[in-house]
Amino acid sequence: ICSRLVFCGIVVPCALAASNITSLATLCNREAHAAGMGRGVVAKWILARLLPWLQGGDYAYHGIVPHYCNVQMDWGALPERPVGARELAQVQVFVRHGARTQESSDRCWEGDDVGQFACSRSHGDRDGASCPGELAASGYEQEVNNGERLRDAYILREGLLGPSMAEAADDLLVRSTDKERTRQSARAVMSGMFGELSGGALPWVEPEMNHLVQSRNFAEENMVINYGTCPASSWKAAQHFDGLPLQDARDMQTLCKRFRPQEDMTNKECAWWLTHLMDCLMSRVCPTVPFAPHNATVPHEFFDDDDQLLRHVWRILDEVALGYFQEMVSTGAMSSLVGEILETARLAARGLAAPRLLLYSGHDTG
Repeated sequence: ICSRLVFCGIVVPCALAASNITSLATLCNREAHAAGMGRGVVAKWILARLLPWLQGGDYAYHGIVPHYCNVQMDWGALPERPVGARELAQVQVFVRHGARTQESSDRCWEGDDVGQFACSRSHGDRDGASCPGELAASGYEQEVNNGERLRDAYILREGLLGPSMAEAADDLLVRSTDKERTRQSARAVMSGMFGELSGGALPWVEPEMNHLVQSRNFAEENMVINYGTCPASSWKAAQHFDGLPLQDARDMQTLCKRFRPQEDMTNKECAWWLTHLMDCLMSRVCPTVPFAPHNATVPHEFFDDDDQLLRHVWRILDEVALGYFQEMVSTGAMSSLVGEILETARLAARGLAAPRLLLYSGHDTG
């Protein structure tokens, strides 16, 4: 599975999948036409929305806090069915968990012990050291809002599912990574989808939903890059970081030396540490994360000159991370998941037994 992908029914090399999505869409259209199905319409619709964003030029990161933190707590209404799509056969939904506390208790900077995270209602009020990476109350609310948007689009507008969880359960497939915050996020989405219509409140924990949320052992998980299930991705990751463009490696190592001068890091170690640094920053900057006091505990240098250093760290990390994920996709690290997604969609498109709505609750590293 690490050497090829199945894209709309066609087996293609992963390198092609990574480098030429437009050609793949053409192949998808051709295959869909031959099979008498409308998948090509959807492929064109996705490309029309995706490519302008990819080709939009440099991003200056001025709006990174409201966007990354989702301070509006809502991404807005879902789009109407694409023009030319006669029937909605299936919906596949991918969500990242809601706002959470800092993932790791590792050191961020001198004085990072100032301030405190508040744990969620599901664990009581404790300091953040006791609940690293935990879903915040605001994160739960974000996912409930996502569920309400899904309800508006696919229960009320399209009638894809029944109006209550009991009526819709047989048409649902809900997957989460084996993390409590992603399981809680999945349950929150379902609360938003069915809580109001079924006349019930939106509880913090819904025991009756637990059996609907499927998780796998992380050793077998394919919703994230897994070196165990795709061994080729391990050595390709090492190759990627060792072969970073000179400027990217220099910029990244300069940042690591600036904040951890006592350590000599490889490019890979430096990239992972910068990921931790960004988590430290955003978990204190985001107003949706339960930390107090917020910006006052972050070293002022990150905010000098119109947040220049904060935006610089974001830019470097984004460039390196994007290259890493592109390398992993081209290696085939996500092929197992992609195969499952396409096979389920193919069953639905042919009118065979398949869930009508699939919800994947995971991470932004998947």
